[in-house]
Amino acid sequence: MASLRRKPKRVKVGSAVVKIYFTSGSPTVEWYEGTERKRLRRAKVEEAELLAHEIATRIHNGQASADLLTGDDRIAYLNAVEALRPTGVTLSEAVLSFVSAHKQLKNRATLQEATNFFLAQTSHVIVGKSVANAYEGYLQEKMSRTGKRNVESVELHVGKFAKSFNSRPIIEITQRQIDSHIRDERKLSGRYFNNARSQIVTFFGWARTSRFLPEGKTEAEKVAKDSEIQEAVKIFEPEKFQAFLGSLRPDLIPYVALSAFAGLRPSEAARLGWDEINWENDYIEIKASVARKTLRDRFVPLLPGLKTLLRRFQKTNGLVVKWKAPRYLLADEVKKMKEEGALDEWPPDVLRHSFASYRLSILEDKNKLANEMGNSPQVILKNYRRPVSKQEARKWFSILPTCFDL
Repeated sequence: MASLRRKPKRVKVGSAVVKIYFTSGSPTVEWYEGTERKRLRRAKVEEAELLAHEIATRIHNGQASADLLTGDDRIAYLNAVEALRPTGVTLSEAVLSFVSAHKQLKNRATLQEATNFFLAQTSHVIVGKSVANAYEGYLQEKMSRTGKRNVESVELHVGKFAKSFNSRPIIEITQRQIDSHIRDERKLSGRYFNNARSQIVTFFGWARTSRFLPEGKTEAEKVAKDSEIQEAVKIFEPEKFQAFLGSLRPDLIPYVALSAFAGLRPSEAARLGWDEINWENDYIEIKASVARKTLRDRFVPLLPGLKTLLRRFQKTNGLVVKWKAPRYLLADEVKKMKEEGALDEWPPDVLRHSFASYRLSILEDKNKLANEMGNSPQVILKNYRRPVSKQEARKWFSILPTCFDL
């Protein structure tokens, strides 16, 4: 009976093939280097397979392939390998990288021309700055120049972005990656997307100014805005707001009144000083150091009702609002009133929304209102406008003289 002979086993890595023969008991590994056939035996099949794989990998990586070439091809190969040696890149990696770049350029430029263009655009750029390191510098600057609420927004949106990309060079981050990062939270609204996009756009703009990115449009700016469902803003009715003021702790009244009857942002009201109220000429000066968001001074009318109320709390100097974090105290008051059934809801930005709606009814001029509130006319129409009658508007601005027996 003829003996059964086991067929040779082929171990392949890329285009390199090494065979294992089983003709003489011990497995024999066989391969070619140039025209020379080489053989090695191993005691076990597992050892032979491991050896065959190592040799095939070495051949595939080019360490033995030069022996297979002759003439000019062999010289060209050796020159290419030698030229690449300082870079640590293998010949196969270099070829794949070139082919990929060539496809992306689509004959619009050579790889050298593309390289020259990149170097010209980034000659002033500090190359290699990571997203995490850039964010650290950006956050420190924000903390030194803006308020706590703005810093919290930066930490929420840009901080989350920096954590996702961490050590990646910021210059390598693409529009698609930024868009994908924000859209990972699609359970959130279009407005959230746009807020996050806006914060990241500002961060990338800072990185460009700091020479971490080249001049021109940043990848963040290329991300398209998401669609937003524009819902009608909610405002207080005069009667309900008067009842609210009657239940509010007295030391928070100036803080609330400045937003409700002068349109100040909560952060502006918290930073306003008594010396910035001009009692004789009936206006409030909102300095850039107080506004911060707009970085310019503006002047807000001191309406009669608000003037009467503030007179009750007037001091010669210091801040109008004595608490460092009045918004947290107000939040506690709102929560308590809800629990007691004295307040149904507290919609977002309800005080500024209310002021804008009632004030616009009286002014009938969105440009004037925009100047008073430190916004653009477009923002007024988009976020604050709500049709109210002049009668309701007059009620709103007559609340103060009658509340607390003033």
